[in-house]
Amino acid sequence: MHADSTLDIDLAAIGRNAARFRRALGHRRDICGVVKADAYGLGAHAIAPVLEQAGWNLLAVHRIDEALALLDVVEVPLLVLGPVKHLSPMHPLASAAITGRVHLTIQDRGSFDDACRLAQSMGRPVGVHLEIDTGMGRGVSLQEGPRLLRRLLAEPRLVAKGIMTHFTAASNAQLTRDQFEAFDRAMLTVRRRLPKSCPRHCAATTATIEDESLWCDMVRIGLGWVGHALGVQSPCIGGEALEGAVTWSSRIAWVRDVPAGTSLGYGSTFTCHRDSRIAMVPVGYADGLGPSATGCMLKLLGVEGQPQSEAPIVGTVAMDQVLLDVTDTPAMAPGMRVEVFDGQSLGALSSKMGLQPHHLLTAIGPRVHRRLRGQTGALPRQAAAS
Repeated sequence: MHADSTLDIDLAAIGRNAARFRRALGHRRDICGVVKADAYGLGAHAIAPVLEQAGWNLLAVHRIDEALALLDVVEVPLLVLGPVKHLSPMHPLASAAITGRVHLTIQDRGSFDDACRLAQSMGRPVGVHLEIDTGMGRGVSLQEGPRLLRRLLAEPRLVAKGIMTHFTAASNAQLTRDQFEAFDRAMLTVRRRLPKSCPRHCAATTATIEDESLWCDMVRIGLGWVGHALGVQSPCIGGEALEGAVTWSSRIAWVRDVPAGTSLGYGSTFTCHRDSRIAMVPVGYADGLGPSATGCMLKLLGVEGQPQSEAPIVGTVAMDQVLLDVTDTPAMAPGMRVEVFDGQSLGALSSKMGLQPHHLLTAIGPRVHRRLRGQTGALPRQAAAS
């Protein structure tokens, strides 16, 4: 673990973001908080309770072990988005499924039949969400969807807890509208038969922010609780700006003066065109800062009270370190703080690297110290309990 490389997670900011979504949607619509992949590597066991406390109704994960890890952490139901095949009645998730603590996702006829077999073996019905594919390649086809939905509503071993689809690019308004209308048409013949306990949900963070008509009965919010939205520079919900909740920082390990013509890094891909001052920061691709970060600007915090500046990453990103050209900021010295990103610049850095914020967050490795803002101690990156 790098003692000088830290990911600060502001739970208070996450809570305020969650409250903003709750106020905007009111209490007539549900909110599902997406906390899969250990809440994007930020610690689902710490973040899930914050979303629950803000009045969110459901939490979504992808894997069985992710759901099991949260059963003793929150009381709201957990939706397993990924496939659950041939689950044994002896598995701890089976009892959670029949008590309503865990909902399963139906993505094809096979998963429908698996859920029926599980309910049959347990002697009680299982709650499920039916996913309909409108262009993402996830779920049953638009043609099969209505038939399987009618079968679901007539099946005593299953309880319909939700009908969903997944937009491919919510920042593309026309494509999203086309998907939504296809989803809506697929349910025309059965919508009136849906119980109130079976919400329709399509919109994730960006669609929720961009178009209120896509909210349906429930929305799924993942990147929004972090304070970001894909394709939205300054995301707001209900007229309130979201707060960036995550900051990744490190410290300069050494500073050296090198003459013009000096080559730096693997492959000698960068050559100093002037006498330069180079700083090394102990963060590399093993920590989640990938090769495409070359050329990106990192914020130099320097001495408290002094103006902040930026410096570019030069040369190739190594496994354990990057080099910064601090020639124009000669006061930089070992031990001074550098921000890889803060609550506001996560989206910009991700974009410059050709990534989405989800990609960058989930790539941050276990050597980076997790620290919960306002709490004592560190938050290690934990594998979900199996």
